Amino acid sequence: MDSRRSLKHLPTNPSLSDYLPAFRIALSIGIPLILLKLTGHLTWSLYAIFGGFTSTYGRMASHIDRIKMQSAAGLLIVLSLTAGTAVGAHPLASFVAIIGIGLVGGTTAGMAVIFQWRPSGALFTVFAFGACASTPETTSRIPISFLVGLACATFAVMVGSLGIWHPKTRRTTSVQRKIEFHPAEIKRNFALYGGAASLSMFISTVDHLSHPYWAAMTAVVPLSATNTNDRLSRGLHRLVGTFVGLFVAVAVISFHPSGWILLFTVGFLQVCSELFVLKHYGMAMVFMTPMALLMTQLNAKHLTTSLVLDRGITTAIGVAIGLSILYITND
Repeated sequence: MDSRRSLKHLPTNPSLSDYLPAFRIALSIGIPLILLKLTGHLTWSLYAIFGGFTSTYGRMASHIDRIKMQSAAGLLIVLSLTAGTAVGAHPLASFVAIIGIGLVGGTTAGMAVIFQWRPSGALFTVFAFGACASTPETTSRIPISFLVGLACATFAVMVGSLGIWHPKTRRTTSVQRKIEFHPAEIKRNFALYGGAASLSMFISTVDHLSHPYWAAMTAVVPLSATNTNDRLSRGLHRLVGTFVGLFVAVAVISFHPSGWILLFTVGFLQVCSELFVLKHYGMAMVFMTPMALLMTQLNAKHLTTSLVLDRGITTAIGVAIGLSILYITND
């Protein structure tokens, strides 16, 4: 994709193939959040959301392949958020997280290559680990994070397999995916993703930014594209889409949504981002950015725009580091 052309033209309207995955993701994230709200456990919302992100994998795969992919990727997401929660309970969490987020990013990138996960890359595990590691917790939260994340990931796999029970929607033909074990490529991905995540986290931490993991998750985004033009396009879309999304976030927060309205706003923004993520990544970021800001404040008494500046700075840091690493390594 030519980056100039992709920014010039508006995205096409979402099709049925976009609505179905978005609907699955809405169920996978929305229902657990509603249950947590009803039971008074909204403080566990991060674990539920990350577990629900399992549904983003294998969106176009057959039911059998989707179950396999989501089960493996979902387990890794759950382990990442649990490890992040454990780091968050450590007295030196900020600096332990710098090393940990690199290990998580590198490991996920390697596994995505071996098992041919779609989407590829390490965005969701880096996001899960970083967010939980940046939230101060006690050790009692570690088993809770694991159980809630595992339950929601399992629910997401079940939602993804619903169509298997109906003859008209059943797709059981499995594409025989060979395990691609190429040591050189795995080492390269581990170094690229791990280095980008850790370096971004380090710079944002020493700059005393409140959410340094935002830079780490942004840095790994361009790395997952397959060629130079797509990597530049992905980084540019991430940057421009995020800054436009920040204006949307300020507008949403100005209405002071709370309670159920805030919960459904987060769900609506997530669905919108999924409708466009494959057609126009920049447009998806316009919705994803306010969603990410709001999901970190689901349990807050009052929403604040103080995170907007941090989000903008960390995004710029992440894009710069991700593209710089690709340039330096001549990748």
